[in-house]
Amino acid sequence: MSSRRSAPPVASPAGAADGAARRSAGRAYRDDPVGRDVSVERNLGYGASARMGWVVDDRALLYAKAGVIGSEFETRYRTGGADLRQSDTQVGARLSGGVELPANDQLAVRLEYTHARYEDYQIDLPSGTDSFEPSENLFQAGVVWRF
Repeated sequence: MSSRRSAPPVASPAGAADGAARRSAGRAYRDDPVGRDVSVERNLGYGASARMGWVVDDRALLYAKAGVIGSEFETRYRTGGADLRQSDTQVGARLSGGVELPANDQLAVRLEYTHARYEDYQIDLPSGTDSFEPSENLFQAGVVWRF
């Protein structure tokens, strides 16, 4: 059983697509018609990546990054009177693309999009298991100062 969702950071149980989603304090929640209440929180994250870029018109830097990411997920699952909590550390792939535009000799503005896809994991329920397929999409803007 599994379903795919792409929300930063969300992992959805199977059959949850018909439910209403809500967010609060860094957690993603999903209620569905069969009475499941699920929240997934990504706690600690770490990773490494390599960047390769191309200079365009002697000014803009277009780049791509690829790497590995690890994150800890705290899953709370309520169904049929059962209130379950489970912590999982998952490893995944991270792909990014961006542009860096100089404002002057020392200052540049950076825009970047990142997609991360983690390993699937399961939570054990009294009536079986439910699978999660966590992924995350991230848009970032930043300032680069060169010394």
